[in-house]
Amino acid sequence: MTVIGGMLRLWALGRLGLVHFDEGIYAMAGGWIQSPRGIAGLDPTVVAYAPPGFPFLVGLAYGLLGRGDVAAILVSIVAGTLTIPIVGWLGWRTFGRGVGASAAALCALAGPHIAFSRMALTDASFLLAWLVAIGLGQRFLERPGPARALAFGLAVGMAQLFKYNGWIAGAAVAAVAVLLTQKLARACDRAAWLRLWGWGFVAAALAAVVYWPWFQFVQEHGGYAGLLAHQRGYMGGLASWPGYAVIQLRQNQALSGGPGLLLASGLAAAVAMLASRGIRGGAVAAIAFAMIISALVLAFGVLFAALLAAWFVAVGLHRPLDRRVGLLIVAWVGLAVLTPFYHPYARLMLPFLSISWVLAAGLFVRLGQGIERTTATAKPRGIGGPAKVLFAAAALWILPTLLALTAYWENSRGLAKLLEPSDSLRLACRKITSILPKNLESLRLLARPPVTFYLSGAVAVSPQPTLERLLEGGDANSWSLIDGAMIEQSGEERRRLAGARVRWDFVREVPTTMNLPTLLDVDPGAATGGNRSPTAALLLFRPKRTGAR
Repeated sequence: MTVIGGMLRLWALGRLGLVHFDEGIYAMAGGWIQSPRGIAGLDPTVVAYAPPGFPFLVGLAYGLLGRGDVAAILVSIVAGTLTIPIVGWLGWRTFGRGVGASAAALCALAGPHIAFSRMALTDASFLLAWLVAIGLGQRFLERPGPARALAFGLAVGMAQLFKYNGWIAGAAVAAVAVLLTQKLARACDRAAWLRLWGWGFVAAALAAVVYWPWFQFVQEHGGYAGLLAHQRGYMGGLASWPGYAVIQLRQNQALSGGPGLLLASGLAAAVAMLASRGIRGGAVAAIAFAMIISALVLAFGVLFAALLAAWFVAVGLHRPLDRRVGLLIVAWVGLAVLTPFYHPYARLMLPFLSISWVLAAGLFVRLGQGIERTTATAKPRGIGGPAKVLFAAAALWILPTLLALTAYWENSRGLAKLLEPSDSLRLACRKITSILPKNLESLRLLARPPVTFYLSGAVAVSPQPTLERLLEGGDANSWSLIDGAMIEQSGEERRRLAGARVRWDFVREVPTTMNLPTLLDVDPGAATGGNRSPTAALLLFRPKRTGAR
């Protein structure tokens, strides 16, 4: 499954490029590798977007492969591919044999994870670090001690260096520790209580030490209070929570790859579990198992939250929760509550989805055990025997399949949409470069950072903060480039752009296209058929010639 998932993430590597606003920020921040100050020379602009983990890896990739967009994207591809066996490891150590293979299959063929693993964003590398922290948190809760506390603290600190919400892994472990404290108090096990909290504080201290250099960097470049204020600007409240939650679920539905990929991932999860664990009952039980699992995964693409909520109820009623399962449930519930408070970006759902893959695989093995028992107790002949099992499986397969196909009918985006080229900005910038005069002194820009990244090596660029500043400045040897994706489509902005022809000659319009993940960030409502077009043109202007009217 790791090989299959890696091939999907590497698909048409040469046609991948930078298109998202944040991708340009991270790609330029990776230039620290060429700074005489090293990582201390990191561009402080990145502070508002993410900690230094991903830009650090991008810089290392530049050192190995040379500065370029593909090198930056490869960091995410490698991290996304490595996440597949980590999800498998987490499933195996939580639920046992067979679950790891099934969870790895769900990760390998997960549309949202494929999409963001093919972009130069922090999310794929963060998810890898965060899941390692969750797994090491399980180990720490099982047997608190010095080695496990140090490993867990280091992992949480590293996750926090990739994204500002890496602390959630530590918070989930702390929440489980609080629940364990009550159990230990009832058992009067003071020594176990001291080990849990004593080594827990050591882990927290180590996480703080790992993160401290970045905290100091932020303090020197605007202050951490300013960063927190900036982050609060993206937070909603209780009133916006339901709407944000619905948008995020719809976004992940749009990125799921459509019914075909969901069915394929369900079959892969079933086959992986059968190959790893097996199922008693022969071919009938195996076919019934594969049908039910594929139907459930297809339904997960539409209503996975409700299905997993039912799974939690089943776990709570029929199985004593151990520390490993308990940590995943606490993390899942915490993410389900916290994530919709933030602006509805689809990529923020990846940690929630990753825990869902593991819990879903745990559900599959329980279903397999039920099928084994049903097959073993069925009558050997007639409609009450194997045929009854197959009929029941067919009914369970048809109903959710029809539901999912109906939900996807009007807004289906298949695997091809996830694997489509994303190099339109790179090609457009090459076109722009071929048009510019050789003696051009500067190119004034109001454009996404990827445009700055692509053009900075070919011409002296001068980014401008507003359309008004761009249009009012300049001289005879300065041209201007306006990115349509950066302009609000209001009457005032269109009026200003039309007025530019008084001082500027329009030269060329070069079309570009936003890929689906970028479109969903620009217009979260695009998941439900928003009005925002995925196309955005680059508009090139030159100063009006002297004497021209």
